Amino acid sequence: MGLLRVGLTTEHLTALWWRSLLILTASSLGLVAVGGVGMHLVFRAQTRHQVRVHVLERALARQERLAGLGHLAAGVAHEVRNPLNAIGMGIQRLQGEFSPVDGAEEFRHLCTVIRGEVARLNGIVQEFLQLARAPALQRESVGVATLLDEVVSLMETEADVCAVHLTKQVPEGLPSVAVDPQQIKQALINLLLNAIQATPPGGSVKVIAAVETEALRIAVIDSGSGIAPEMMDRIFDPYFTTKPEGTGLGLPIALRIIQAHGGTLDVSSVFGGGTTLEVRLPIAPPGLEAMRTLATS
Repeated sequence: MGLLRVGLTTEHLTALWWRSLLILTASSLGLVAVGGVGMHLVFRAQTRHQVRVHVLERALARQERLAGLGHLAAGVAHEVRNPLNAIGMGIQRLQGEFSPVDGAEEFRHLCTVIRGEVARLNGIVQEFLQLARAPALQRESVGVATLLDEVVSLMETEADVCAVHLTKQVPEGLPSVAVDPQQIKQALINLLLNAIQATPPGGSVKVIAAVETEALRIAVIDSGSGIAPEMMDRIFDPYFTTKPEGTGLGLPIALRIIQAHGGTLDVSSVFGGGTTLEVRLPIAPPGLEAMRTLATS
């Protein structure tokens, strides 16, 4: 008689099972991680898309309002400016040709007040027309330093009246830009005026210029109270203002002029901590060199 004993072990199968389980777990975790990253990227892309859509919708609505203003502007120009001019000329003639014996000083004061109000209304109509129609640009090469010196000099009186410290930081060697100098001056004056009026007495407003990639950057930084978050989307809407005596046309007109130059106007603000308005203008607008070549050939 004999005894045959056969020994079988499951160690190899156990190791293989654990290795398979490890591979399956790692693969599952990898798939979950890849899926999570993918969902995060999709969510971020969708969020950016929604923000972009919101910006474009507001820009489209703003353009539609401006188009409606354009149709109304022609009627306003005819129905309001002509009577205003007649009133102004009549008051000027009365003031020059008539001098009552009694109350001469009061007569002159009233005439001056009326002429001032006529000029103010005429200016409002002019702003209305400028906002409603795209500006016709007369481009020329302008030195940035000279341009900013003129703008800051014009606004120094307003800054002194408001007790605001106005400074500029303009580095040497800034290139010239091809812009309409009068239009750009008006846009920058509107931005500076808005910043000065938003800054309390004793505050400061800075104008900083720098060159970026193929663009000129001009920043107007104030130390005012900032803009409330719920108002940020409305600051470029025509006639929206938080100032009791404001018309709400300064920023929309500045935006329209800058966009006509192919530039951008961005606003960043910390409520209670000041506001920064950043203008970016292309140093050489597309097609300008070709136009110069054709003009000289």
